[in-house]
Amino acid sequence: MLAIENMVKCYDQFDDAVAGGLHEKHYSHNDYYEKERTVEGRVFGNLAAELGLEEGQTITSQLFKDLGENRHPKTGEYMTRHVTGRKPMCDITVSMPKSWSVQWKIGEDERIGGYHRRAVEKVKAELVRLVGRQAHNGTDHLEYTNNFVAVQYRHDTNRCFEVQGHDHIILFNITRSANGKYYAIDFREIYDWSKYLTAVYRDELVRLAVADGFNVTLGKENEPQITELMEMAKEHQRRSDELKEVIDNIEQYAGIELNNRERSAIVRASRGLDLEAFKRKWDARKDEFDSLKNLDPATAETKRRELLAKFSGLVRSCSDGKLYETSTEEVRASQRVRVTPEQWQILERLKATLEIDHSRVCKLDLDRAIDYAIQKLFERESVIKIYELYECILDHERGLGIDPEELRSKVANRPELVFGRGNEVGSAEHYRRELENVLVLEQGRSKGITVGLERLSTRLTEAQHAALKSLLESRDQFTALSGSSGVGKTEFVIASVIEQNLKDGHRVFVVAPSDNARDVLRRDAGKLCPHSPSAAVLQEAESLQLYQADPRLRQKLARGDLLIVDEASFVSLEQGHRVLEDAAKRGVRVCFIGDLDQEKSIEAGDFFRQTMQAGIHTAELHEIKRQSPEALDGHYLASVKAFKAGRTTEAFHELYLAGCIRELRGKDRVEAIADSVIRSQEEGISTIAVSLTHRENDAVAVAVRKRMKETGRLTDTRPVTAYQTLGWTIAERREIDKLKAGMVLEQTRGKEKGRAWVIESVANGRAYARSDGKLRYFEKGHARAFDVCEQRTFELGVGDEILIRSASKQDRIINGERLLVASWDQNGNPIASDGRVIKHRNFCYGYASTIYRVQGDSATKVIVSFDRHSIRTADRESAYVAGSRGREFCEVFVEQIAELAGIQNRSGDRKSVMEMAIAADHELEPELRALLAKVEIIQQGKKEAQGFKQEQEKTIVDLQAGARKTVAQAQWENTEKKEQGLEGSID
Repeated sequence: MLAIENMVKCYDQFDDAVAGGLHEKHYSHNDYYEKERTVEGRVFGNLAAELGLEEGQTITSQLFKDLGENRHPKTGEYMTRHVTGRKPMCDITVSMPKSWSVQWKIGEDERIGGYHRRAVEKVKAELVRLVGRQAHNGTDHLEYTNNFVAVQYRHDTNRCFEVQGHDHIILFNITRSANGKYYAIDFREIYDWSKYLTAVYRDELVRLAVADGFNVTLGKENEPQITELMEMAKEHQRRSDELKEVIDNIEQYAGIELNNRERSAIVRASRGLDLEAFKRKWDARKDEFDSLKNLDPATAETKRRELLAKFSGLVRSCSDGKLYETSTEEVRASQRVRVTPEQWQILERLKATLEIDHSRVCKLDLDRAIDYAIQKLFERESVIKIYELYECILDHERGLGIDPEELRSKVANRPELVFGRGNEVGSAEHYRRELENVLVLEQGRSKGITVGLERLSTRLTEAQHAALKSLLESRDQFTALSGSSGVGKTEFVIASVIEQNLKDGHRVFVVAPSDNARDVLRRDAGKLCPHSPSAAVLQEAESLQLYQADPRLRQKLARGDLLIVDEASFVSLEQGHRVLEDAAKRGVRVCFIGDLDQEKSIEAGDFFRQTMQAGIHTAELHEIKRQSPEALDGHYLASVKAFKAGRTTEAFHELYLAGCIRELRGKDRVEAIADSVIRSQEEGISTIAVSLTHRENDAVAVAVRKRMKETGRLTDTRPVTAYQTLGWTIAERREIDKLKAGMVLEQTRGKEKGRAWVIESVANGRAYARSDGKLRYFEKGHARAFDVCEQRTFELGVGDEILIRSASKQDRIINGERLLVASWDQNGNPIASDGRVIKHRNFCYGYASTIYRVQGDSATKVIVSFDRHSIRTADRESAYVAGSRGREFCEVFVEQIAELAGIQNRSGDRKSVMEMAIAADHELEPELRALLAKVEIIQQGKKEAQGFKQEQEKTIVDLQAGARKTVAQAQWENTEKKEQGLEGSID
């Protein structure tokens, strides 16, 4: 898909051989060729005068070529070391939203051009702050030099002759360091900050327009549009639509998602890409490309990169970069002919002096915007980039004219933040919890109770017995079991831990971090002896959320009793902190059980991993029982072991050798998945189909249902209206005025959990919604008690399988349940095969699930799906969870086999604040300093006890401000940058 969300885009992949001629061939023309009329490029930048150039002077072809080649404009000598592959420049393109371009050029409203110019100037002022060279001091990622020379061009038309106001800011690759020498600019920094620069541009553009009385509405990409021109603008963006279609076609044909570089090659071409020529060339070289599809761990990554490089070259070779010859008058005539009389009236009305509605003018509340951004971003992350915070603040207060200097000053003085190196910033609250967790775990050492080992089950393997012995004999209050998928943790180890504790007179309660994981525990109780004490305990398992919300459940455990937290990798930092805090206060023992390499919580903090780093007493269990040595002739077990070890490419190679990986494009891949699902149903094989996205799952569901209809297994189909979450954070839910009529608010707490309310109106900070004839309102104080959803209508029939996405107490429906539609009641509600009437409407088709839904489940066969988009975001953890769900069979469907090798380079682990290198000039709040001092003492004691032998990747905390990253982190980040193509470049 074409990325259009950024109005400030960066491109630096220029060939030295052609870069020097871009002024004459491209930039000096308005995206079409017109004799005797050119666009002048103006020099600017605080390095210009030093090079003998004047601010605002017109650039010539020779001067452009000299600066592109890194030659001094006066002497012609190279200013820096000239190396092969050096990037001559970076094109920073600042584009108007489409409706603004329409009003500017078709409506001939020069005010719009003025807004754009002033907004671009604000972006240019911010660019100065971002320019720098790679640092070589071992700690900083960049030496900010804050000087450059650039040239600016203004165009008003795109290469399809549509109105499109945009500026090209050509930043030449030269900057002067504090030592007086010239160096290359690290363009990655500008790429990283491009979304922030977009927010700066949008803020100023909207501020100026609203001050003149324009109405502004957000478009589908969150871009500001002139309200009255939103529909009209669609008629003048055929180029964008055509490019999206071309890009989608080429991606589907090759089975590879285009990166920004390949997209730019198409965008920069006058007629996009010649798709038929691409297909011919691709087919002619098919054998060559197929030879690079290799999952051998020794060569897979090299071959994958070679394939992507050849693919990129093929895209560029089929792109036409020539300009059409025409005239401005002809271009304007072609633009105006599309405008209807009614649209002309709108343009003229907007052009007239507008009356300002002062009731619409909002007062800037920067502190409130900062509060919102902190709450929103740190709900799901502990460490973010500072530019993400700035961008969120600007978007929240868009159009109110935030001064970037004031923004930086206010953010720098917020006590809720901890500032690190490399543009990182962490949550002080999360840092406090992380430090307190370390202290609580340490204080719990030798404060537990040993439990007897008498009459242990004879069914235990040697590995299970060893893990159980380690847990029961530990005298620590807090323990953990870290195991692989399918090792029999519940049936053997957890059940035995329960039995032995009950024998010694200690009560046991079991919780899991989700309703689905809780239900897996309850189902596993059925595998035990029907009347055994451990089965009874597992039958009473509850969700961790309910345990923490209901004091009656917590009161079931007293000093010395045991709380077991299953699926601990899914526990968030806040949840884990509350568990430790409550247990320490009441003397309850806690055993965390999980798999470090599975998916993590949606909320912030990888709690289970952090407890491992803090040195919690841990028993290990990695003897896999789910996949037998005979499954897929031994390849399946070998694959799962490799997945667990993080050797993802090797794991896929094992499946490839077993013939389990199929490469199919587009619809063919979806149809093949549907065939496999249907075949499993017909053969009575329990199957889990798993994808990374709801989009893929929906496509599979459509294909499966088509086959079910054809065979008569799906009857009496009817349209139903259901709803699905929008995934809003608590901070977003507090923004009541952002809610709209027709949205659904689902209660997530209390006796009416699961009840849905349809919004009728929103006014004065209240959303008025109706459910079953009852009207009530929701305020920001209710934000933790409801979820925001959107309605959608789809077809449902008798025989359909549905997946419940949230629980409903009223309808006795559990989150994660899969139900079979057996009939309909008189009110049009589906009736499940067990007789329950399904009034609850938060469900979807159940033929395929996301990773989060299947974690903890297993079946005879698993079907894993990656399309060309999702495979670029898949990581080691998601591949491990998906690939290990099957017991006997595994099928993997991809669009490009070679892309599987890239998954190993990505991890779903999130950085904690303790892992962040604190900035040298940042002073911690007194409370945090005191906590850190205590942790330092603990850490120092451990070092002395271990003879100062401690592996770097096991470091609990970067103790000193400015401490370096661990070796493991540095290696991973370097690999990730290479994967994204950002190593010294911008895609």
